[in-house]
Amino acid sequence: VKGRLVAYGSDIGESVRPVVPSIIVRACYGVTMSYMLADVVYNTHTEYQKGSEPSLVARTAAHAATFQLVCNLTVPTVIIHQAVHTAQNLTKAMPPLAAKWIPPLVGLSLIPLMPLFDEPIEKLLEMGFKQVWRLPKSKKRRLTDYEVATKGDDPTYTPVEEQLRHQGEEEQTEALSAPEGSSSSSGGAESSSG
Repeated sequence: VKGRLVAYGSDIGESVRPVVPSIIVRACYGVTMSYMLADVVYNTHTEYQKGSEPSLVARTAAHAATFQLVCNLTVPTVIIHQAVHTAQNLTKAMPPLAAKWIPPLVGLSLIPLMPLFDEPIEKLLEMGFKQVWRLPKSKKRRLTDYEVATKGDDPTYTPVEEQLRHQGEEEQTEALSAPEGSSSSSGGAESSSG
């Protein structure tokens, strides 16, 4: 969904928590949660509009919701909250102005690093979803938000699930084409004398 920067509202709220009223922090979280809900609804509706099976629509909703909860809420909140808290403890002996503003600045400086967690988390989620809720074999899945944002226009790019499937097929093909200890593929000319 366009406007992904809105998802960082909670990160800003968490960063400035020590210096602003709690209503502002809650409002920042509200902005992020609104984006998350919009993204889940958008992705689910898009899958539904394609005429996909109900199970694929439900999987898309679950995947989008899980990604949003983990990547846009949980991971950034924990990292930034801990960094701000640690900075508060380290700056207690400093002059009051520094002790007040350094922790929020530390938190704000971490926000540009949060997208670095998207790809590894996306891969872990894909592996988990592949084990728990497989895609119907007849349907290809849509690209995830991260895949669209980073590689969606690359015609040589295949989604993680497709890459894993192709990797498994290649390993099977290699195992079948290489008879015991032989590197040449003589192609099924084994005799079945008995």
